[in-house]
Amino acid sequence: MSEEAQKPTLNQFLGRLGKKESPALGSVFDFSIVRKIHAELKAQGWRPELD
Repeated sequence: MSEEAQKPTLNQFLGRLGKKESPALGSVFDFSIVRKIHAELKAQGWRPELD
């Protein structure tokens, strides 16, 4: 999920909570495990099987 998509999503929830100050995106959205797994699969040359 891009930062451009993360910001409006976070702002929606903050508005519902009545909050005006936004926390850092990294403290709400953590895609580090996805990046790690993607890097491992890419290093192994893995490709999805298409039926």
